[in-house]
Amino acid sequence: MKSIFRNYIWKIVFVVAVVVYVLIDADRVCDMNIFLSAATDILDQKNIYTTVYQTWLYYYYSPIFAVLLIPFTYLSEYWVNVFWLLLNVGLVFRVGQLLKGYLPESTVPAKWQRLILILSIVFVFRFIFDNLHFHQLTIFILWISLEGLYNIKKGNKIKGGLLLAIGINIKLLPLVLIPYLLYRGEFRSFISIVMCSVVLLYLPVIFLGYEYNQLLLDGWWGNINPLEQQHILDFAHAGIPALITAIFHLDVLQQSPLFLNQLNEKEIGWIINTLRVVLIGFTFFFLRTRPFKRTSNLHQLWELGYLFLVIPLIFPHQQNYSLLMLWPAVIYLVYYFYQKHGTYRARDKRLLVVFALCFLAFNAGLYLGHFREFYNGIKLVTIANLLFIIPYSLCTPLELAERRNPSDVHSGN
Repeated sequence: MKSIFRNYIWKIVFVVAVVVYVLIDADRVCDMNIFLSAATDILDQKNIYTTVYQTWLYYYYSPIFAVLLIPFTYLSEYWVNVFWLLLNVGLVFRVGQLLKGYLPESTVPAKWQRLILILSIVFVFRFIFDNLHFHQLTIFILWISLEGLYNIKKGNKIKGGLLLAIGINIKLLPLVLIPYLLYRGEFRSFISIVMCSVVLLYLPVIFLGYEYNQLLLDGWWGNINPLEQQHILDFAHAGIPALITAIFHLDVLQQSPLFLNQLNEKEIGWIINTLRVVLIGFTFFFLRTRPFKRTSNLHQLWELGYLFLVIPLIFPHQQNYSLLMLWPAVIYLVYYFYQKHGTYRARDKRLLVVFALCFLAFNAGLYLGHFREFYNGIKLVTIANLLFIIPYSLCTPLELAERRNPSDVHSGN
């Protein structure tokens, strides 16, 4: 009885702390201000993709996202922020539940499943906090991607396809999941995603008219097309484009500590796109099985974890908070090292050290925030993201399955 009462008290304390944080943090001008400003400008038939917001920022999301936000422009921005932050806190819990669902229940007691989830949250806490603090969309995109995959897995192909189409339409990032679904034989889901995506692109025609909607679609594509000349040099904090730009382009305002040699934009673009192709091609290392073949839940988590972790690497204009996309890969590795506990070989210990170093690098801004500009200058989180691939690719579910039961390796359990 005392234990139940203590847990109840802690839950109350947590809820109160979250509410207090949200009420304080909502009184900041962040990305939601850009979204609402774009929604307001749509009412005035402005080109929201050439308009500069907050002095130097642009709107990079779809027309329909701005249209959906129009009703919220009639409310106080403060209370819109409060609602958005509370929604994101709820989505963090839902993402945790969806990820926990990939762990084999037969090998992990409920108590240890919770511990694995908590440890994974600790690992990515900096990115969760940054997304909340800057009122960002990454939590929502991660949730809608996993929720869509969950529905597809449960047989709700149309609903799952619609959710993924919404995510792709808002912020393209879940696009990497489409080839994966085709490889796994999810043809109905693929058709659902394509059809829903087309509908979402042209649904605003009802409210905006065809010509204005097409103007917005053209502007949106111009802002997000990674092959556009204007997007080759990337001065963001994260991602392969930002890393290569820092190494091979001398910024007139500030020289990166990583700068080695000046290359022209064409050469930089060639290097960036080559690395993108390599990272995308490396996906086949994780697929392992023939096309259209079903795999275990754990193997699916391993596959999906890689797809999510390369998102912040291959897309342009990524910031540090985008690395929340590593969460599926993180929970897989935490589970892997939990399962190997007590039987660590020398290789496992080395990989665990690399995993720990990645944790320190990802969270350096929390415990040594004074040097944040230096971390951003050397693209620390991007280097750590690349380093993370080493233990992730070597810690295969095959090893764990062989320790339990060889027949589980490619089963659906």
